Amino acid sequence: MSKLYVDTIYPNSGELVELSGNLHVSGTLNAYEFKTIVHDSTTYRGDTSFGNSVDDVSTFSSQVTASYGATIASGKKLKIGADQEYLKGDGTDIHFGLGSGGDINIPASIGLTFGDDGEKIEGDGTNLAIASSAELDLTAGSTVDINATTTVTVDGTGISIDGTDDSNFTVAGSNKDLTISVSGGSTQTLTVSSAGTGTNAIDINATAGGVDVDANGAISLDSAAGSIDINVVDGQTVNVGLNGAVETIWSPHGTAGSELWSTINTAGTTDGTDAAGAILLSTVAGGIGLAWADTKDLWAEGGQFVVTANHDTAGAIKLHADAGTSQTILIQNDAGTGAGAVNIAADAGGIALDAGLDIVLDADGGDIFFKAGGATSGSLNFNTANKFTLSSSSPSNDFYLMSGRDMVLDADGGQVHIKDADASHFLLDCDNTKFVIYDDQDTGDLFSITVAQHGATTITTVDDDATAADLTFTIDGDIIFNPAGGDILPNADGTTNLGSSSKRWANVYTGDLHLKNNKGDWTILEEENYLCVVNNKTQKRYKMMLEEIGE
Repeated sequence: MSKLYVDTIYPNSGELVELSGNLHVSGTLNAYEFKTIVHDSTTYRGDTSFGNSVDDVSTFSSQVTASYGATIASGKKLKIGADQEYLKGDGTDIHFGLGSGGDINIPASIGLTFGDDGEKIEGDGTNLAIASSAELDLTAGSTVDINATTTVTVDGTGISIDGTDDSNFTVAGSNKDLTISVSGGSTQTLTVSSAGTGTNAIDINATAGGVDVDANGAISLDSAAGSIDINVVDGQTVNVGLNGAVETIWSPHGTAGSELWSTINTAGTTDGTDAAGAILLSTVAGGIGLAWADTKDLWAEGGQFVVTANHDTAGAIKLHADAGTSQTILIQNDAGTGAGAVNIAADAGGIALDAGLDIVLDADGGDIFFKAGGATSGSLNFNTANKFTLSSSSPSNDFYLMSGRDMVLDADGGQVHIKDADASHFLLDCDNTKFVIYDDQDTGDLFSITVAQHGATTITTVDDDATAADLTFTIDGDIIFNPAGGDILPNADGTTNLGSSSKRWANVYTGDLHLKNNKGDWTILEEENYLCVVNNKTQKRYKMMLEEIGE
């Protein structure tokens, strides 16, 4: 094989330097068109190598066409323009070199394809499209920063963004919104979840404005293991419900006395019954406690107030005042004018009034009625004449005063009357210690018992228009007198008879017999075998002669 060694070849324009074999050039080879000829003048094949040292530089001032490929040794640069602009391969990666601030410019609508047209980057002079027929994977050892002067749009059948460190979505522009939505409809769910264990595992915080949660369906707040806290600063409110319909308002305030809680149902008309009402407060298994300050009121106002106790026990309904001696319990109706304006009814049992002091019944109408089966059977009346009357409403009704022990009638006026048709029939005159029974036809006819000092007692009968006020004893037994003074005396000396000519005593049983009138004064004494007559004026004694009557 022949070799041609030359220092410099300068072919003229349009002229060819044709070689067969190897051309070794030391220095500079200037060629307007360089071809390697292997077979004939129309077929150009083979390898062309430039340089044999790492320091050699091959420069092409004109365009270079490689019809069947060009190979640049590993680590070697294919310089394009200035030294800073090059293309280099290292056996694994391809490196691009650019000058400071330089770019790689790909013409509009020309794509950069990876594998096939399914994986492609292409721009049209305005928009840049990155396409992948399968997964598009952006992996960075540090931050991936996507910036746009307008909107960044990410569309996909499913979108998953995962991070292992603190992350955020932030809209920094003033008056600009961030919308997170699921808009397909049907059973879609927007889920915000956290596996954090802190009290703020999910933190929704509006640092300058409010938080608005709207739903066309139900809003459910569930806490599986903790509490639900709703807090606002003083002077603000928490509103639950619909204003003008039904609403609960919590209003904390910097002044403790101005803090308010209200639950108002403005539009609801459901009446209050068992387990129903426009506002229903119900507990199925436990009780309900209401507690308020000792100096404040619990005020309930509306239509009817119905309290029903379903527990079969004593004290099922209890009003209890236990704070001090000035407390009272008042049940008041200040507008009702019916006879039952205040009605206490026990349909099956009785009514007990138990007082540590007095029980006061105050009826401005003057009457207190007693009924049985709804019908009036008696009344207590106090009228303007200062007359207090306990009466039976029917002539057929009896009136009983019964006591298991003593019965006391205490009249500071001094008199206790028992009357019929307002006429006295019995009088207990406490001031004069007298008991009087009046004739039911003529109250001027009476019987009285008067007790004076030392127990001196006088029984008197009076007939105001005659002297027929006899005193008759009808005794089912004997009349026994046992005077401590030893005497039974008439009221005057020698004016009263014992018996009469028409009504005589059958027998007189006596010890000594004392006889005295305005003339004589005698005593008949019983001796063992005779009767002795004593003249009490002369003290002479006489033996009464007695003659025995034979059989």
